[in-house]
Amino acid sequence: MLINFSELITHIKENNAYPGFQDMRLLQNILSLWSDILPSSNSFSIDINGIDILQSKESKYHVSLLDFLQCGKELLTFRDHTNFNLLVKQFENPQQFSSILFEVRCARFCYDYFNIDTLEFSPLVKIGQKTKSPDFKIFVPQIGEIFCECKSLISFNRVNSCRVLKFIKYMGPKLKQIVIPDNIRVEVFFTKCPRHFNRNLNEQLVASINEVIRLKRYNVPIELNFINSGDKISFICIEKYHPIFFQDSSIAIGLPMDDHDKSLKEQTEQKIIIFEKDNSFPSLLKTQVEDAITQVPSEKNSIIFIEPFGYPQDMYFQKINNLVLNNIKYRNMLCCIVMYNMVVKLLHPSADNKEKIIRSALKNKNILS
Repeated sequence: MLINFSELITHIKENNAYPGFQDMRLLQNILSLWSDILPSSNSFSIDINGIDILQSKESKYHVSLLDFLQCGKELLTFRDHTNFNLLVKQFENPQQFSSILFEVRCARFCYDYFNIDTLEFSPLVKIGQKTKSPDFKIFVPQIGEIFCECKSLISFNRVNSCRVLKFIKYMGPKLKQIVIPDNIRVEVFFTKCPRHFNRNLNEQLVASINEVIRLKRYNVPIELNFINSGDKISFICIEKYHPIFFQDSSIAIGLPMDDHDKSLKEQTEQKIIIFEKDNSFPSLLKTQVEDAITQVPSEKNSIIFIEPFGYPQDMYFQKINNLVLNNIKYRNMLCCIVMYNMVVKLLHPSADNKEKIIRSALKNKNILS
């Protein structure tokens, strides 16, 4: 893939939004590495805003320039590690791009916080009668070998999430004009996100939310029916100390109220969250977790990193508890739920000294630092 080095370097030098990337030699090495990794394909395009990966006619995945540079920096760290070529080869498949980014972040996280010197990608391990290849393996002196498998559900839910993102792009500017009290959160829920948006839908939703806030009719769900389109939208203006109301949804995207603040906050702290129900969520989660489990040996120490895409956290924890924690076979396994680039939940069925060491090392760590 061709990268316009001079345009990107000039942009980065003149912009203070890229801390840690002002060293020109480092920057050139990162861009050169990406140029070698990514194939010449219409599926990839990069400019000063980041990289766009075309995954299907309906699905495009965007990575910000800062995240693109950060991942390149992490890849430089792993260049001399075993099977690095197998890792970067996966970037050639646009469908796998988000999953490999997640794997690289998790590998760097383990590399830093376990203070290890070596890491092996795609190690071969015998499980029963089959030979498996987890994402990577690390060796920690006080623990021994730890096999790691990473599952990001972002790529599996790309088409559905695109519909919600289109809604946010169309209606977001109007929603941001609503004056929402500091102690209130607005949740907007679609059984199915509308394929088409119109001015009528936009104005009715905004007017209804404003009226509920004016009357202080909090904590009561409201349903709107749009006769012309047949769409149904529910919303609730709820006090923030309450948990997420639309818990049976499976896509939840926060709407940043400040265009300059792109950071994702804890869901309950956000001003506006857009939800859509996806009936495939339970089976998708079950399939992905079970597949991750089969990639690591049950008799050895292992970590499974799971990255949701907007799914309510409580639902995630409950499902994984049922799949993993109730089975003594997985007593050496640690499950890490990663949201907002943070390890936010640790799940494991036992607490012997090995797991306690892992647990202590991982707790509340940022996998992007």
